[in-house]
Amino acid sequence: MSETKSTTGPPKPTDRLQALPTFMQRQILAFFGYHDYTLAGRTCQYLHALWKKAVGNKQLPLFVPVDCTTLTEAVERVKRDDRWTTIVLGQGEHHIDGNILKISSAMHIVGDPGVAKEKIVVVGGITFKRRIPGNCHLQHLTLRQAKKWGVWGWSSFTMDDVLVEQCGGYGVVAYGTGVVGGCTNLEVRHCGFSGVLAFDGASITLIGAKTTVHHNCTDGDSNWYGLQVRGSSASTVQLVDPLTKEQVALDNGGGGNWGAGNGADLNHLKTITVAAAAAEMAEAAAAAAVAAAVARGEVRVPEDCKTLMEAVAQVHRDDRWTTIVLGQGEHHIDGNILKISSAMHIVGNPGVAKEKIVVLGGIVFEHGIQGNCHLQHLTLRQAEGNGVIGWSSFTMDDVLVEQCCGHGVLVYGTGVVVRCISVEVRQCGCSGVFAYNGASITLIGAKTTVHHNCTKGGSDEYGLNVDFSWSSTIQLAYPLTKEHVARENGGGGNWGAGEGGRLKQIKTIGGEAAARSRTNNRCICV
Repeated sequence: MSETKSTTGPPKPTDRLQALPTFMQRQILAFFGYHDYTLAGRTCQYLHALWKKAVGNKQLPLFVPVDCTTLTEAVERVKRDDRWTTIVLGQGEHHIDGNILKISSAMHIVGDPGVAKEKIVVVGGITFKRRIPGNCHLQHLTLRQAKKWGVWGWSSFTMDDVLVEQCGGYGVVAYGTGVVGGCTNLEVRHCGFSGVLAFDGASITLIGAKTTVHHNCTDGDSNWYGLQVRGSSASTVQLVDPLTKEQVALDNGGGGNWGAGNGADLNHLKTITVAAAAAEMAEAAAAAAVAAAVARGEVRVPEDCKTLMEAVAQVHRDDRWTTIVLGQGEHHIDGNILKISSAMHIVGNPGVAKEKIVVLGGIVFEHGIQGNCHLQHLTLRQAEGNGVIGWSSFTMDDVLVEQCCGHGVLVYGTGVVVRCISVEVRQCGCSGVFAYNGASITLIGAKTTVHHNCTKGGSDEYGLNVDFSWSSTIQLAYPLTKEHVARENGGGGNWGAGEGGRLKQIKTIGGEAAARSRTNNRCICV
């Protein structure tokens, strides 16, 4: 009888290698060789750490055809999953279904730097659709034989070391006021219409000694030029010194090497200084960043607004904004109370510990707010009154409320419903969590805790408190219990009810349903 070999023991270097993503395996083995397993194994541990860091920083590349079979598939993947930002094209022809690839989100499409760009060929054209937040970028590749245009930008874009050739229509087009195309070492040749066109108020900036636009306008129409501005007096094609139109545009047919039409001004086809180009590109980048923030609905403090109060006022008056992202540091509230009167989210930077994102003061959600108010991943500290007051419904997730003179979290009024996930309330002068006059609070998550509150010692204050109505409730989602959540609170103790409340209004919910689900071998979320 044959002996079965044991599969136990430490993992081999090759096991570590196989655990990595496909493109990492390819790169490691290409560099170290297939037989140097020990070195590859050690390297895998280091590269796996880099991989995890890249995941966190959303800097992952997709390789075509290694990770995705086609460019179209890769574009869709980047669009639906924001961990991916860059598509790396390998050697060969990448055919586009329908001959036009429509891109609607920011991404980078770059050719493998170890392969000549003439061997990395996208057969077809690319359109950057309107209002894309963030930068779209093409680099080190060839766009060939598009039936219409090579690149059409309804949104701003950049290109570096790209060849556009043999397109039926235009080579490269930027279209619309505010659209900026920045092209470094671009070559456009053998296209049917104009080689480079800035249309209807758009701007294209050409940079780099290898930039050339030649032998275009092959359909012979005199309306086309090598370099063209068209459709608006604000349309511009700018060549960065020392480039000139005479140097860049050569041997184009049609109307000639450069020209203007449909209300455009030929004087806007000119050479500009490096400083002027840098200023324009910086302005375009800033505009793209603003567009990205608008698309996300985010206002950042202190980058976009200096203070939290300023950001709250901006979100309140402009419904394009929905979320305030707080950076590391102390955010002082004037008067120690921030009054919020419209729906918004206030969240801490997820890359910073919440203990380092501190709002000094309290927050009040005022009466009659329509929509959801939300606090997440931050610390509320040292409010002179209460930490959080809800006259309207709100939610909290991963929030620490501490050292407030009054209550930690106070919710007031029939119909006001609050949901708190992984919230910690500690060292507050009065009750930690207080449902008052018909309001309801639900506590969820294993990290939820209410401890060392009621520091002023009042016997009518509790860690968990309901009062002034029999409909006031504090509900703990199973498996949480009041014994588990409320600990070492002073005053009247860990939980209690005032004259208008009942102790049974502080209770665990969901336990019976969970027990039934276990009996039936099913899973239920409460």
